[in-house]
Amino acid sequence: MPVVLSVLDAAYTRIDEGADILAPVLAYERVTFHPNRIDNKKVKEPASLIRDHKQIGKLFLTGFLPRVEQFCRVYGIPLLVKYDGPNQRLPFSIKTDDELDNLEDKERRYQEEIANIVVAHSHYQRGVIHAVTGTGKTRMMVSILNRFPDNKGTIIIVPNTTLLNQVYDVMKFHFPTKIIHKHGGGYQTIVNPYHHPDMIISTRQSVNTLTTYIPQIILVDETHLGSDFDGELAKYLRTTGKETWVRYGFTATLPDSEEAKLSMEGLIGPVLAVMDMERAMELDIVAHPRVKLVVSPTLDAANEQTKYDDVYRLAIIYNRARNVCIINEAEEQVSQGKKVLILITALAQGEELIRIAAISGMDAVYLNGQTDDELIEQARRELDSGKRTCVIASNIWSYGVDIPELDVVIIAGAGRSTAASIQKAGRILRRTESKSEGLIIDFLDSYRYISGQVVEHLRTYVGLGWL
Repeated sequence: MPVVLSVLDAAYTRIDEGADILAPVLAYERVTFHPNRIDNKKVKEPASLIRDHKQIGKLFLTGFLPRVEQFCRVYGIPLLVKYDGPNQRLPFSIKTDDELDNLEDKERRYQEEIANIVVAHSHYQRGVIHAVTGTGKTRMMVSILNRFPDNKGTIIIVPNTTLLNQVYDVMKFHFPTKIIHKHGGGYQTIVNPYHHPDMIISTRQSVNTLTTYIPQIILVDETHLGSDFDGELAKYLRTTGKETWVRYGFTATLPDSEEAKLSMEGLIGPVLAVMDMERAMELDIVAHPRVKLVVSPTLDAANEQTKYDDVYRLAIIYNRARNVCIINEAEEQVSQGKKVLILITALAQGEELIRIAAISGMDAVYLNGQTDDELIEQARRELDSGKRTCVIASNIWSYGVDIPELDVVIIAGAGRSTAASIQKAGRILRRTESKSEGLIIDFLDSYRYISGQVVEHLRTYVGLGWL
């Protein structure tokens, strides 16, 4: 029995025949809380990627097409793919081997090679580029956009206003003649028949208000952060963005959960190219990281607690001895001429740390989601230039922020996510003429719940070859 599919648009594909055949390849185990369990533990239950729509039929996200094609090819299942509307693939160009050979900059060359791979070797012109922090994902975006000379409109979706400003600056530099607008974070783009920008850089929170701008290319930065089936990014890609076939995502870390990975694949596409840490270090295009582990002062009262939140509050947020130790580590690095970023998870810890820094006479600034965007950007530029030597920041700087000359990152807040750990550590990976290595300072905390997170951090560092 053949499988017959109708591609409705860039968002959804309908199964006309063979839904039962495709059920195994479009299924997964969902991790959830079971309402009948009194212990509140997570359980796994079977889930399907096929959605049964009463009026339209059985649907799946179009990003799963390569998965379905491979499944049918491996098992010898006849497959017919029809398009209900036009397949709006764009004409593209690639750089020749001779052109690549003329590039003396190793980082620039590999960026152009990746652009060739994802554009020329992807039949559906959609997918994810998985490249570690420090390898220049924004520059990869430029290389990919240059492959589509006939492109009439692009949206670049970023997670916050810091990245909004960074990406805007890069795009204005490389495309000086194009009309480029910001949207979100206090900026608003008005689109009408008389005003149609060539490019819009939008925050994820605001992109769904761009209902009248239909781009030909969608680029999603930090794709792992929007990896769920029902979030703001998913809503945009399934509605306004459903007419846009060319879509690429960029991330330094793949999501931790299987469901998040599947969401990223279905909404954008499969992983097309990988630049892992081993390869990046082999090419000398990232700074070589070192890890310093500091034994955290123990607080007996924290070990007496039975709930995670209570342990974290006493052991991490309000543990004065530990917070003093963090500031001391920062002061030691600053005294050696290093530029330091202290990353916290809980805002209250940031407040504790900035108070201790003030008492010690250390010149630091504390940034979080409530800080004015202009002050955040000013602090980023000052830290990169050396005018400022220490910044304490919440998760707004845990990913994406570009501070090439940053020397040291201190992981002040514990955390469960392996991906988040890599993202935080990645702040020091950008290689420059004056910097070939960076330092990560992490803490060995021997508390209930938190000690398990420490083990995961150590496994991550060892797995990446940093320890």
